[in-house]
Amino acid sequence: MKARYVNYEKYIAEELKKQTEDEECVQSPSHYTKGPVEAVEVIKAALTQEEFEGYLKGSVLKYYIRHQYKGGNIDLKKALWFQKRLVEEID
Repeated sequence: MKARYVNYEKYIAEELKKQTEDEECVQSPSHYTKGPVEAVEVIKAALTQEEFEGYLKGSVLKYYIRHQYKGGNIDLKKALWFQKRLVEEID
């Protein structure tokens, strides 16, 4: 069986780059951080606490439901991000 990567260091570097890109996509996507505040903070400011918690719950569901068909593990990570944020808001 022929190895896909002859250079293990190159393989590790590529995997780390992918992981970093995945984390950036989940934690603070560049398309949501163009202004002085993140979009989620603008949404929170525009809603009541109850509405914002509903928005977070809806986002959790959206990413869990679509992960098989669209974003795979990235969508699962996004769902977890929104779930953690919901827990923080409730605490």
